[in-house]
Amino acid sequence: MRISRLEIQAFGPFAGREVIDFDDLSSHGLFLLNGPTGAGKTSVLDAVCFALYGSVPGARQDGKRLRSDHADPATPPEVLCRFTASGRSFEVVRSPAWQRPSARAAKGTTPEQAKTLLRELVDGSWEAKSTRNDEAAQEITDLLGMNAKQFTRVVMLPQGQFAAFLRSDAKDRQDLLQQLFGTERFTSVERQLLDDAAVAGERLRDAESDIELIAGKAADEAAKHLDREDVSPGSEQSQLEGWLVGIEELVDNASQAAATARSRAETARTEHRKLTDRLERFRKLQVAREAETSLDKQAAAHADRRERQQWHRAAELLHTRIQAMRSATASLEECTAATQWQRQAVIDHPLTATAFTGNEPLSASDAIVENIEAAKAEIDARLAVLESQIPKERELQDKENRLSALGAQESELASAADQVSRQSTDLDENIAAVAARADEKRERAGTVDQAAAEKERTRAVVAAIAERNRLLQQDEELSGRHQRLRRQQLDAKERWLELLRSRLEHAAGEMARRLEEDSPCPVCGSTEHPQPSEVPEAVRDSDQQEEEARQQQEQADSRVQEADQDLQAVRQQLAVLASQGGDADPTAAEAEAAAAASTAAEAAEAARQQQELAGKLEALRAESTALNTRSQEISGELTQLRADAKSLQETVATLAEEIRAAKDGHETLQKRVAALQECSRLMGQYLEGMRKEDTARKHLDAVAADVDEAVAESVFDSVTAAGQALLSHQEAGALDSRIQDYEAEQHRVRAALCEESVVLAAQEQEAGVTAPGEAEVSRQGAAAEDTAATAEEAVVAHRMVQSSLEHLKRLHEELAAALETAGPVREHSRQLRELADLVRGTGENSYRMTLSTYVLAARLEQVAISATERLATMTSDRYSLVYDDSRAARNAKSGLGLQVVDEWTGQARDTSTLSGGESFMASLALALGLADVVQQESGGVDIETLFVDEGFGSLDEEALEQVMDALEGLRDGGRVVGLVSHVPEMKQRIPAQLQIVKGRNGSTVQVRQLEPVG
Repeated sequence: MRISRLEIQAFGPFAGREVIDFDDLSSHGLFLLNGPTGAGKTSVLDAVCFALYGSVPGARQDGKRLRSDHADPATPPEVLCRFTASGRSFEVVRSPAWQRPSARAAKGTTPEQAKTLLRELVDGSWEAKSTRNDEAAQEITDLLGMNAKQFTRVVMLPQGQFAAFLRSDAKDRQDLLQQLFGTERFTSVERQLLDDAAVAGERLRDAESDIELIAGKAADEAAKHLDREDVSPGSEQSQLEGWLVGIEELVDNASQAAATARSRAETARTEHRKLTDRLERFRKLQVAREAETSLDKQAAAHADRRERQQWHRAAELLHTRIQAMRSATASLEECTAATQWQRQAVIDHPLTATAFTGNEPLSASDAIVENIEAAKAEIDARLAVLESQIPKERELQDKENRLSALGAQESELASAADQVSRQSTDLDENIAAVAARADEKRERAGTVDQAAAEKERTRAVVAAIAERNRLLQQDEELSGRHQRLRRQQLDAKERWLELLRSRLEHAAGEMARRLEEDSPCPVCGSTEHPQPSEVPEAVRDSDQQEEEARQQQEQADSRVQEADQDLQAVRQQLAVLASQGGDADPTAAEAEAAAAASTAAEAAEAARQQQELAGKLEALRAESTALNTRSQEISGELTQLRADAKSLQETVATLAEEIRAAKDGHETLQKRVAALQECSRLMGQYLEGMRKEDTARKHLDAVAADVDEAVAESVFDSVTAAGQALLSHQEAGALDSRIQDYEAEQHRVRAALCEESVVLAAQEQEAGVTAPGEAEVSRQGAAAEDTAATAEEAVVAHRMVQSSLEHLKRLHEELAAALETAGPVREHSRQLRELADLVRGTGENSYRMTLSTYVLAARLEQVAISATERLATMTSDRYSLVYDDSRAARNAKSGLGLQVVDEWTGQARDTSTLSGGESFMASLALALGLADVVQQESGGVDIETLFVDEGFGSLDEEALEQVMDALEGLRDGGRVVGLVSHVPEMKQRIPAQLQIVKGRNGSTVQVRQLEPVG
């Protein structure tokens, strides 16, 4: 990534628009960014970062303060940055949010939102890529492979952090390295493993609890049928298998008893069923014979309904043809009536009355029809001619209106000329008077600003007095509220302590309530509890009451604290208002404010009048000039208008004579055309009606012939007879329904008489067998129910024992499965617990290093190797940085040690023993080494532009020479290095310089190309 151009406007200390051509500065590969303290050197770097990512590094990120205070209020803040990356050229323009002066209010502002434009140079032209702030930042992040934090670490190297890094302990180094490398994901892994270990432990407890629960259920189930002495709770499978054997014996015994009871019940039910079946057979026989007798009585009526149905169905075959004939007759009558009406309309029209000789009936072949067709053709031809002349009639009307308008305009222009002459005279007199009044108001208007400032000051004092009085009342209210809440707090605390004391006094009783038979006492361990302590009824729920009282006391504490904060806030505001004059006399302050307001109003009114008179004078002079111009224009318009009117009069006379002949006595030509069109339409309607009537008559003749032929072939003598036999839809439906009901009942009765049980009853009746009585059947039914109840009880007893057996078998399987499942869960919990202890730096982790510290140690080792390459150059191969993983004393965190090896002595020592200049060189080497490592982590992004910030003042001449040689090495491969410094010797050594010049009205940028020294 290489920065080629930067433009800054109203940003930071830069009031105007400053342009920095980095391509020009980069021609030497190394340039100096210098200027006095506070001039804006860091702001240049902030502008680069803001353009790319929409933010500036560190604590300077405050969007409301990015705009320059030196800039003109209407100048928008803006940063433009052009750069190349991966062989592509981009331009990004950003503007932070700022307050733009309002166009409506004189002293108001309007918020302007932050704006962004990202463009790419494609085939010689800039194409927009994004206009969204977040989207553009993400595009650049993806393009550079670095976010904003990584960019400031790799491209902008501040030395202060690394000088402190050299002398810090492992804890401080870890904080800085986490900030630089962002190892939060490894910390998350530590937390996740700890959470997983906790979850695994919970699952193990759940598995063990499941085993105990299954064993308890098995004991409860076995105790339902076995003696309590033979059943004791436990989790051994052998116990449960013994209970299964005992329950299986009980199942066999219950099964035999249930079989005997069921057999007796079945015999009783069989006997009862026989009696019930015989009684039901005799009842069915009686019902069937009664239904057969009823049907015999309805046979004659059914035969009559069948005959009516047959005649109706024969008439239905003719119904469609008869309906068609009736429809054709109605259609002919309708056509005949319409034709008569249309014929009369044609006869009554004044243009066609001569075409008829009488009112006799007509047909399509009459001669009168031919006359109408001929007359219609003649009218249509005349219409074509007249319609072409209608536009001329409208043209005549337009020209007559135009001629009338010209006359009116001539009168208006003559009157306007006289009026302009009078206005010009009056205007000259008015201009002289207004000029004199404006001079009078100009002197009084000069005191407006002073009077307005005094007015605002006095109004602020009055407002402070009113606000202080209001806050004094609020202070009194809040003081009372604070005292009231304090008393409530003390009462709540006293009640909670009282309940707590009572609960502690009866703690033995609470513990006794939880004792269970044969369970050991948590105090003495005994399984016998001969005299457990009793808890009085009044304090049995004291734990819940105590918890509620504690919560109420905490809530009261919170309310008192809030009230105290509110009271202190009000009193702080009172102190501020007193410093602003809020404790002054209200009457005197209001009188002073009224006087200042009156003075300001008078001065403002004078200024307003002066401005109004000046504007009015300017308007009057402009109006005078306009009147003179208008007088000349009116004279020319009158001459042209009179010539146009004469020409138009001649054209109107010619058109009027032509249109009069075409109207032929009608009021207008349009009305004559409308009359001819109506006549032609009526004739066309009548001719069409005659054709429809003839078609309807032919259709009726054909339908009538078809009906006569169908009646002749049917069973009826005439159409009338067929109509009488035809039933309505409702009548036919009712008739069909009654016939179907009779035949269905007839079929049902015959089927009932043929039923096997009914035939058997008839045979039994013929043999002298009688039906059983209701009492006999009831007695036998009661006996069957008694034996069935006994059998059901035996079956239920068997099912209960069988259910318990099956339940025990399932619990046996569940217990085996739970024991098998608990083994892997226990092992998994152990492994996760040990792994969590390892990554947290506890357990068998002898170095006490967490996972994130281990990762940072690897990064620190890489940084030390990369930094040593440059430190060796700076120190003539004397010093090198090495990573130290020796264990710290007193269980302190280890793994982030850093030492410097002195080749002159061959000894490694702590970095804090380096001198000031040596520390700077080591910290610079660390910064460059870090840039290399972070760059590699970002996917090997090629960084062609690099900024190194301050710190060169601590070097002697030889050390500075060595550092410069190392920085010269950074230029290999086309890299550009910008050094931020105000050391005088650096200005002499580096010819390409970007100087920031500080001034009262903001800073400016100057680019200098000096001759190198030596």
